[in-house]
Amino acid sequence: MSNSQTIKFHLKTGEHGWLSNFAPYLIAIDGVQWPTSEHYYQASKFPDDPAWQEEIRRVVRPYDAWRMGRHAHHPVRSDWHLVKDEVMERAVRAKFAQHADLRQRLLETGDALLVEHAPADPYWGDGGDGKGENRLGRLLMQIRQEYATLIASARVAEVGWNADEEAGSGEGIAYPATAPFQSVGPTIGVPSEIAWIDTRRTSDVADSFSAMNLQSFLPQSKTDCQAVDRIAQLGYPAIAPILPQLLEWLQDGNWPIAKRLAPWLANLGLNLVPALDQALASEDQSWNYWLIALVISRDDSLYHHYRPMLLRFASSPSLLERQYEIDEVAREALRDRGEWFDR
Repeated sequence: MSNSQTIKFHLKTGEHGWLSNFAPYLIAIDGVQWPTSEHYYQASKFPDDPAWQEEIRRVVRPYDAWRMGRHAHHPVRSDWHLVKDEVMERAVRAKFAQHADLRQRLLETGDALLVEHAPADPYWGDGGDGKGENRLGRLLMQIRQEYATLIASARVAEVGWNADEEAGSGEGIAYPATAPFQSVGPTIGVPSEIAWIDTRRTSDVADSFSAMNLQSFLPQSKTDCQAVDRIAQLGYPAIAPILPQLLEWLQDGNWPIAKRLAPWLANLGLNLVPALDQALASEDQSWNYWLIALVISRDDSLYHHYRPMLLRFASSPSLLERQYEIDEVAREALRDRGEWFDR
């Protein structure tokens, strides 16, 4: 599709209604499910009114969520004009990160101009007369370009990876630059029942995001901090198969890659538990120290999940655990949450 073509969409109707925030695609952000990205966007106007947010989340129709976002008796947060672009970006990124079929359809639009043809919205749409800012359309085109760049880069990287393997070097893999990751944060806390991505080899997009060599996204050295950007662009759950290998880059918290990667992994919350359990079972005490310090202690859900383990480390550590200061890092995590008091 050439850039001389324009795709207009509005609400959830028509051939391209799937581009709209009103389209019925469930998203999950911070462990909470939302019927549509519109529900999440409208509820985000009321961070100090969780009861009203919940009412918005529970309505069936996105139109009702839109209407409730304009309720006269529920004032919108004072800084909404400053944060609404970030909120919209997070919602739209979650929608496409969590639905492989939508990513494929978005890529299939090629370089067509995407326009939300919304007569009543000159900010997110074109205002109906083509003079609006069309910020939603522009955001969709930005995400489309990032996915296209990511796929192209991954394919080149995979060729480089295989060539190096054949040469027996395993080093010197050159990754082309990718579009910078501009999301306000990763999509986290995605419930397993809605988070799966179709990994069957049914399309080029599925090939690129899953069946292709995910190894090409792993860091290549302890200073390969750009790998975090590549991983973040893929997002969760696409990177789920390589989570155990990503955790291996936290074996020394002084490595540059560990400092960049750890916060992103911690934000995955309970989705990280299977990989963490596997790592903790290795009984590598030095690694355990850094997993507690860099990941478990940083996320509330992980902290509460591993709290019994932390209490055991803090109160009755083995000689080896004391030697590696596992008891100290566990007590520090407990102390930070007011659950440990030095005697």
